[in-house]
Amino acid sequence: TAPDLVADPGLVIQGTLRLVGRRDLPAGLELTILANGAQSEQPSTKVAADGSFRIERLAPGTYVLSALGVPKGFAMAPRPGVEAGSKDLELTLVVAETIEGRVVGPDDAPVGDAIVNFWPEGVVFSQSVTTDAKGRFRIEAAPGVAGKISAQDPENMFRQVHQDGVAAGARELVLKLPN
Repeated sequence: TAPDLVADPGLVIQGTLRLVGRRDLPAGLELTILANGAQSEQPSTKVAADGSFRIERLAPGTYVLSALGVPKGFAMAPRPGVEAGSKDLELTLVVAETIEGRVVGPDDAPVGDAIVNFWPEGVVFSQSVTTDAKGRFRIEAAPGVAGKISAQDPENMFRQVHQDGVAAGARELVLKLPN
């Protein structure tokens, strides 16, 4: 007789994503929910038109949920401490606040086309923007979200500046690149 082979399909995290003040999501929205855990993989799933999502094949443990592809003007706060196996989660896209500032060189001159990244606490993926000709940038984040921001010289990727503890709503940040 042959032995019975049983494949463990893993656990799931499932729920619904809503847009604050609306019963449904905008038509054509292509949004992804990511589950960042202790493993090197970041499982993800597309959000269905009705807002439902289901991340499958998860190992036991806790995850931080975040979103990619959020419509302009909205944001989702990362959701830490979500146990694999959780069901009926409610996630919400809220009106975003901004993080605004400028990138300057060692001589305090504006740096256009600098790459600015923002990593919310607990999230492995960053939001990226490029500065305008006057070195200005603007990044959207959910109210109350804080994280690390960095700027990179467009001509020398090794010239970077980092700042921790930057929160949504921060204005007039100046990120000064080193020599």
